[in-house]
Amino acid sequence: MKPIAASAISPNSATGAARSGDLSLAHFIAPNHPSNAGVFTPFAEWQAEASGGKMTVRQYPGSALNSVPSKQYSILFDCVADIVFTVLSFFGDLFPKTNSISLPNNCDSFAECTKALRNANTVLEKEYDAKILALRASSPPILPTNNKPVRAPEDLKGMKIRVASKRTAPFPEALCASAVAQPVDVTNRNLSTVAIDASGIDSFMLNEPANYLTTYFPGSGIAFALLMNKNVYDSPSEREKGWCDAVVDKVYDTLHSEAAGGVIGMIKGK
Repeated sequence: MKPIAASAISPNSATGAARSGDLSLAHFIAPNHPSNAGVFTPFAEWQAEASGGKMTVRQYPGSALNSVPSKQYSILFDCVADIVFTVLSFFGDLFPKTNSISLPNNCDSFAECTKALRNANTVLEKEYDAKILALRASSPPILPTNNKPVRAPEDLKGMKIRVASKRTAPFPEALCASAVAQPVDVTNRNLSTVAIDASGIDSFMLNEPANYLTTYFPGSGIAFALLMNKNVYDSPSEREKGWCDAVVDKVYDTLHSEAAGGVIGMIKGK
């Protein structure tokens, strides 16, 4: 595995990371994805700067510590990772208030949705058995389709559309489409093989198998979270907690700017 941020270490040593001053960060994003340079590497650098080098963050990208999306939250409690970045729709109804951000017309942009999640942090944190470092939302969906352009609601009739969770299924179904819930990591392949006709998601290089893009589709994006094991957060001194808290504002600001480039990069094929 190639070094990421403050160099990667073997998965077997991750469980002892917090005791040695290193925090392990597990996520599903590929090592060469812009989020590593735009979010996770700066996060590690800010953490080291705030602590004077006494608390560092080591990344485990590309699902190195967990290959099952629905277990990404639970690896916090199994001492597999100290910090995780995850998509909250992976966990069914576990976070109903947070995932309500995906309902249509809640907000019009990634920045507005992310700001709404941040403003509601004190209410939303009660849903978690973890310390919330940051919440963000994706951009409202762009609809990539393979063999058929969607120019009007009636064009969706009979199409199989990938959705992130059952919470978002009623909207394509109300337009006479079939909602298909599936992990995001198989969406590109399934769109290529016409196992699905479209996907209500605007990244993961879906411009490659897609022949058409529709720039509006009901929904307000989905919620992501950067979470820390609560015991890891609570066990250090107040000074060490302050090191973690000191980077939160910077993380939110970076998530805003990183999300801004997501749709543009996808359309350009980057």
